[in-house]
Amino acid sequence: MAPLDQKVHTIANYDNFNVSPHLVDEYVEMVKYTAEFYESVTRYTPSTVLRMKLGDELEKRGVATHIYESREEARKALAGDAVG
Repeated sequence: MAPLDQKVHTIANYDNFNVSPHLVDEYVEMVKYTAEFYESVTRYTPSTVLRMKLGDELEKRGVATHIYESREEARKALAGDAVG
């Protein structure tokens, strides 16, 4: 995304997402790196367990996030960020 020379608004779909426990640190580092290219980002998954687990892991590593239950909720949140 660096060639775009502008930041973008992003919705990350975590539906059916899985990461091996031994790769969580590396995954979060990748999330932090890609955040440089985002104007704003929202995340969603219908899985309550994944929202809790992933949210906890991201928060523990300094990535402030709220993971929404649906794409529509994430889209509404992103639109609110984009406007405000």
